[in-house]
Amino acid sequence: MSGIGVIELIKALKLEGDFFKDPEVDLNIALSSVALIIIAGALAGLFPALKAANVEPITALREN
Repeated sequence: MSGIGVIELIKALKLEGDFFKDPEVDLNIALSSVALIIIAGALAGLFPALKAANVEPITALREN
């Protein structure tokens, strides 16, 4: 949501330059980015969770 606000602010200020001339957000790129972040987060959490699932509870309690 804040990204949309920044784009609208840039439009309102009418900044010069090719990049700021007509800013827009492509829906396909936005959805692809969200999907990539979700997959990366799931994989980053999966490996430690699998490692922790293989530890015996009694062994884990004894080490702490």
